[in-house]
Amino acid sequence: MVNVTGKVTDSKNEPLLGVNIRVKGFTVLGTVTDINGRFLLRISGNIKNPVLVFSFVGMETKEVPYNGKFMNVILNEGIELSEVVVTGIFNKARESFTGAATSITSKELKLAGDRSVLSSIRNIDPSFRIADNINLGSDPNNLPSITMRGNSSLPIDIKDLQTDSKSLRQANQPLFILDGFEVTLTRIMDLDENKIESITLLKDASSTALYGTRGSNGVVVITTRRVEPGRLQITYNASLNIEAPDLRSYNLMNAREKLAYEQAAGLYSYPGQLLQEQTLLDTYNQRKLNVERGVDTYWLKYPVRTGVGYRQGLSLEGGNETMLYGANLSYKRTAGAMKGSDRSVLEGSILLMYKIKNLSFRNELVIVSSTGKNSPYGSFDKWGLTNSYYAPYDEDGSLSKVLDTTQYFQLASGYQTDSPPNPLYDALLPSKNQDKYQDISNNFAIEWRILPELFVRGRFSFTSQTNRSDVYVSAKNSIFDNYSEEDSDRKGQYTYGSGNMFLYDADITLNYSKVFNDVHQLFAGLGYNITESKNEYYIVVGEGISVINMDFLGMAGKYQKDGRPGGSEAITRRVGGVFNGNYTYDRRYFVDFSGRVEGSSQFGADNRYAPFWSIGLGWNLYNEKFLKEDKFIDVARLRFSYGVTGSQGFNPYQALIAYKDNGGKSYRGWYGNSLMGLGNKDLGWQKTYQYNIGTEWQLWNNRIRFNIDVYKN
Repeated sequence: MVNVTGKVTDSKNEPLLGVNIRVKGFTVLGTVTDINGRFLLRISGNIKNPVLVFSFVGMETKEVPYNGKFMNVILNEGIELSEVVVTGIFNKARESFTGAATSITSKELKLAGDRSVLSSIRNIDPSFRIADNINLGSDPNNLPSITMRGNSSLPIDIKDLQTDSKSLRQANQPLFILDGFEVTLTRIMDLDENKIESITLLKDASSTALYGTRGSNGVVVITTRRVEPGRLQITYNASLNIEAPDLRSYNLMNAREKLAYEQAAGLYSYPGQLLQEQTLLDTYNQRKLNVERGVDTYWLKYPVRTGVGYRQGLSLEGGNETMLYGANLSYKRTAGAMKGSDRSVLEGSILLMYKIKNLSFRNELVIVSSTGKNSPYGSFDKWGLTNSYYAPYDEDGSLSKVLDTTQYFQLASGYQTDSPPNPLYDALLPSKNQDKYQDISNNFAIEWRILPELFVRGRFSFTSQTNRSDVYVSAKNSIFDNYSEEDSDRKGQYTYGSGNMFLYDADITLNYSKVFNDVHQLFAGLGYNITESKNEYYIVVGEGISVINMDFLGMAGKYQKDGRPGGSEAITRRVGGVFNGNYTYDRRYFVDFSGRVEGSSQFGADNRYAPFWSIGLGWNLYNEKFLKEDKFIDVARLRFSYGVTGSQGFNPYQALIAYKDNGGKSYRGWYGNSLMGLGNKDLGWQKTYQYNIGTEWQLWNNRIRFNIDVYKN
């Protein structure tokens, strides 16, 4: 038995605690360094010329032969994520990348706040914009409207043919890629932030042309954290988040001001018509009486609260260089500032990685269950529109169903009863408004290192999702007040929706990278991708639920009047081939070319395939002689790119002639259909021509970094 001793330090001679040390070629022989960076490893004397492998998070892995003496090992910092651009298809060195991209590390995400992944990205990069919707208030279940570098696609105003509006990606929303595969915005909203290793925002044609018909709005590439070899590690993390209403920007009139404004606007006068004038005067006097006796309702206070949510996560990981394993379980609850609105997400995953010689395998299974509950107080804007001279309670303290029953005259409509509903009355009735989904996805990847400079990677992913929605409205809700006597048995409504989605995505890429004569660096990549997605959604509306607190579809007495069960379905398929080439001379001058040919079932029959391409040029100034010795400048780079990207943000069957059946109605035995849309065999894709000129600078040992990009789309 041989006792191997030594010490491991970093480049600053500081000892490293927890460095994994093992004997190369053996999976059970290993140890870790102590607080002083020292280690002791016992090796059998039968092992000839042992080689020790040192690995540590954030450091380059190092192999050191044992020579029988005390070992002093220095580990250098590994390549930073900011030095690599992760495109989701081919990873590129930043010093030879001509595209406009922003790389965000997990550390920067935590510094930006943890309300959500999307808001953290917005806080870091100003080109990533989330449109505020103050009408909704704080709604954790609302899918935000996101653009990157503004709008790039023309809106589609044609009515959806057979696509559920909830699942249809907005025309200008960027593409989201998670570990190499496209995912929905909902999946990103529910993603556990602690699993993220890096985020890359791809903005111009040079970086997004690889995605063909999906790249014109920009691409958000998210990479999850990798498992590091070593002993079993158990990690638990927890955090608290608070959603507090901020009403300082709402400067609404009080009761006295609003009534005076209405009087000055002439709402209570009708010259020349004494009867109408008296009716309006009575209305004014009644409201004036409310004001004088102190009615001044601040309606904005009723629907809001300070929502307290939390996040908890438990992870286990370990293994060695041959086999790695990891398991994660997390639960996240977001409580919105609107009362009764919240979202809970339970996520579990299992990761296995295996490596044998020049082959490596990776498989990750992820299961997500999410429930979103919408506020019974409804949209926030109606609370700001309710007049402050109304009181929610009557004189005996009971909650009023309507706020005003005064009859008054309106010039445009003649006599009518002014009966604005009390939003607080409706909000406190029994109700249900929630969405649920369960998502199971599996990502499998295999990589074969044929030569040191050549490897091939294949990936296959499938996602199966089921979802349902439930909306129950009590029979006493004010929306049923205008029902006629003969429709009184229709009060009380339940809307039930159910759907499922299945998607598979497969691709294979070939990567080649080599340096010739120390000055010529060449990278080339080829790829092929195939994807299919199937969606189905069904909806049924039941009416006539007389028991006000029975939120169950089976209690409905009938279908919706003149209604019937509805549904939608969609199948889309996409295939494409991609090429990317890059040449760098002496780490100073570089040129980049990308091309993709993609076919889609959403295109017309005579226009199935779309070509996209980009070309870029760059210059690393800091590698020139006149700047190479400058200790003040760490990075100085100029780049230019031009290319064509595309968009296919329209309905799956828009190129086809589509008909709608008439609900089983027939004429003398002939089944009835009506034309929904004319087919277009020449339907193609939207094109976006993009120019980008940019520069990147890092100064004072990377203490100061700034990028400037000027672009035209």
